[in-house]
Amino acid sequence: MGLSISADCFVVPTIPHTGTHFIRDHLLAGQEHYVQHLWPKSRVQLSQMATTYRTIVPLRHPILVARSWKSRDKDIRELPDYWYALIQYIDPHEPQYLPLDSPNRDGELACLNLRFGTSFKTDWPVMADDDSAKLARVPLTDSETEDVVEMMVAMADFFNRWYKDWPFE
Repeated sequence: MGLSISADCFVVPTIPHTGTHFIRDHLLAGQEHYVQHLWPKSRVQLSQMATTYRTIVPLRHPILVARSWKSRDKDIRELPDYWYALIQYIDPHEPQYLPLDSPNRDGELACLNLRFGTSFKTDWPVMADDDSAKLARVPLTDSETEDVVEMMVAMADFFNRWYKDWPFE
């Protein structure tokens, strides 16, 4: 791997716009951490790291992620590849997921604290910050929304853990 990190390091494999900066800059501020998007070239390395290190994966509802990608002119047709990579490369290692926008996030954080012996707090709003709330308002076309919903249906076993009853709009 070529990295020099301690056994206490937190590894954070992420999908862009799911809360990467929030986890890095707020939750893990002052903690040793390695944060990396699930780019195609980093997936195997992140999978290997998830077997050894304390692994936290931030989540946001896929509709909100798609809106955020669209607001930054990212091709949302590439989004399913990142979710599939998360499921294929990281999920088998049972990381601790932290849905930043879910009403259940306090319970998920309590599980994270129990699992890792930490005392992180949710002294932050359910939506990470005002900027995220603005990005979430960027509308998707009906076709784009259908594509994201279709992806969620195809990956329902994964998404239903956090977003089963979550409204899409």
